[in-house]
Amino acid sequence: MGYYKDRTYRAIVDSYNHTISNSVGDVATPVSITNSTTESSRYNQNRNIWGIGSIYKNEAYVSGKDTAPKEGGSKGITTHRDFQDNNGILDNESLSKIIDNINLSFGIQNNTDTLKYSIERQMKRYNRFKIPELNLQMSKCYGHVFFTRPSCNVLDSNRNLVSELENNPIFTYAYNSCRGLLEELTALGPAGCGNEFNMLLSNNSKGFALNDETLNTNQYGTTFSGYKVSFGKDDVESKVVGDFSTTFIDDKRIHCYRLIKLWVEYIAGVFRGRIVPLQDNEMEKILDYTSSVYYILTAEDGETILFWSKYFGVYPTTIPSSQYSWQHGENLSPNEIQVSFAYSWKQDFDPRDLIAFNYNAKMTNDGYQYSRIYDTDMLMPGPTWVGTPFIEFVDDGVSEPCYKLRFTS
Repeated sequence: MGYYKDRTYRAIVDSYNHTISNSVGDVATPVSITNSTTESSRYNQNRNIWGIGSIYKNEAYVSGKDTAPKEGGSKGITTHRDFQDNNGILDNESLSKIIDNINLSFGIQNNTDTLKYSIERQMKRYNRFKIPELNLQMSKCYGHVFFTRPSCNVLDSNRNLVSELENNPIFTYAYNSCRGLLEELTALGPAGCGNEFNMLLSNNSKGFALNDETLNTNQYGTTFSGYKVSFGKDDVESKVVGDFSTTFIDDKRIHCYRLIKLWVEYIAGVFRGRIVPLQDNEMEKILDYTSSVYYILTAEDGETILFWSKYFGVYPTTIPSSQYSWQHGENLSPNEIQVSFAYSWKQDFDPRDLIAFNYNAKMTNDGYQYSRIYDTDMLMPGPTWVGTPFIEFVDDGVSEPCYKLRFTS
């Protein structure tokens, strides 16, 4: 066993070596701190120089030649004198220091550690044994997909079908059977909603496939022997004009499919001139059928935001009718539909998009309450059906300042 100049680490080693008895007066034989006679001799020669043996009241204990002194503690448990005060009471401060050092060796967070301290430590010190910092390990994350509503011209201010669509059988059927589908395509939204999110698609989205941002590169200065210099250019190309797909878990009345069908029919009708957008959108050259999509990834607490991304100018490009194919002898259960969307550009990890998120949530600086993840009064998780999502900036002085995903009650 190696030698330790630090008294604290010496105490760690010998705290493993001596035995704690189970009754008053029992005497236990300690284990020698060395693995050979040679190492024991070297230790005895240098202990006074390093000051190791002075941590014990009886040097015979560290040499392994005699029995370590014992003192009777409370409840019939005997402990070494070095871990007791003058009254024979266990010295909690010394034991706490030993436990803290053991935890540090194994990457276990101490009571005095904070997440901020752990993050700063991995930026200033090197983990040579690659022992995981348990306080920093990512255990489980939760993804949230929020679609905003387009501003299609399908309903008037009184939520009646516009005159241009009164003879359209697809929109007429939707208006008579489920008007809420048309409301999800307008800026009005369902009555009493109070935000700009398309909750039908947001609630039933099962996943989201992100696109990477890539940096274009170039090279110059080829030498006679073939050496070159590479340099970075920009990442704009990876942010503009792309597509993504997402899966929805549809209900037994296939409302998600019907909403996508209406959405695509409106886009095709506008292009063909069969459907007329609002006059303001025409004058300002605004595509009224596009929406935005927010993807937010939260930590295991369900509210601390780790990653976010926003896709602009989003609209569907496929109607998943193939999901309802059937063959004889098979039970058809098409509860999952996959839809492809096109977008104009995207942004990852831009705090300005979180401000835009609160704009879509129509949140103000007035007083408001949010629904907690855990109900401390009922000692159970909070309700799953909540109100409008919004973003809150939190700085508690203990952890890193961060953004939290909240929901109104």
